[in-house]
Amino acid sequence: MSNEKERSKKERSDETYENEIPVQIPEPDADDRYLFDTKRQKKRTIVIVLLLLVTATAITLSELNGGPLPTWDELGSLAVLTEPPVVYSRCLAVHFIDVGQGDSILIEAPNGDTMLIDAGERGNEKTVTEYIKQYGDDTLEYVVATHPHSDHIGSMDDVINSFTVRNVLMPRLSKANTPTHSFYKSFLTAVRKSGAATIAAKPGYTFSLGKGTCTVLSPARQSDDLNNMSVVLRLDWGNTSFLFTGDAESAVEKELLNGDYAQYLDASVLKLGHHGSNTSSTMSFLNAVSPAYSVISCGAGNDYGHPHRETMEKLSKLDTTVLRTDTMGSIRMYSDGETIHVETDNG
Repeated sequence: MSNEKERSKKERSDETYENEIPVQIPEPDADDRYLFDTKRQKKRTIVIVLLLLVTATAITLSELNGGPLPTWDELGSLAVLTEPPVVYSRCLAVHFIDVGQGDSILIEAPNGDTMLIDAGERGNEKTVTEYIKQYGDDTLEYVVATHPHSDHIGSMDDVINSFTVRNVLMPRLSKANTPTHSFYKSFLTAVRKSGAATIAAKPGYTFSLGKGTCTVLSPARQSDDLNNMSVVLRLDWGNTSFLFTGDAESAVEKELLNGDYAQYLDASVLKLGHHGSNTSSTMSFLNAVSPAYSVISCGAGNDYGHPHRETMEKLSKLDTTVLRTDTMGSIRMYSDGETIHVETDNG
């Protein structure tokens, strides 16, 4: 898959030695330096030409005598002309990490600011931490725990323990809604130990990621269904935008359509709610978002049948490119503020 955008670092040291007599080497003047460089270049050119002549002669003689060296035709067939790699160092990078049946999204701004949304089920801690270290650095400016289900934050405690975390954004839960599962307690312990600022997600809260602006759209109220307590987050980068919905279902979509932030729904990229379940992605919501790209994060052959047939049929009615982690592996998007380039693990 293609469209347009990528990064680097390193250092050294010197040693001085005592009791050494310094040797002064006179600096050649401009003419001497020119002569020296010219002679060296000529020698280099002669050596390269001789090597090429010897190689060409060897291949030609081998071809005539049926020798072991490859023929010119064989060399031609082996040669592959490739495009130089596109560099995305000045682009926003959004990675939908393949964590099987779950969600995990890494976002990197060109200035080095990074944000992690969810970390997948327990057992994905190595996958997520290694992925972040491959593409990011040792600091996460923001960690977003969309809601306390294990397929979203099961590995979050180990991930938080592996990095410096500045801020953690999560929904404020009522006492009745607060889980008693061990993974949730471990997550809260990791947040406390990290020293990160904790932020209760509420509609209208905004923060910056590099030159991008993030806006919380939901949750607006308490719900008995933890899926509907999901943090719904919009990220604007230039003229491109991303909508991350966690596991928000149709009730939340309806509230968003009729609420104060309905104008924030239209987006370039939509991370579909609840792994493509038919409990999310109503036709009216999909039409309002009208995404160029629709991303579904789910596991191959999962027990829930995600993404559901009804959801895929709705997406087929839109002018949108559907991307799935279960078939494509991790998905990477690079935005320069105008266009989005897509790469996937599986082509």
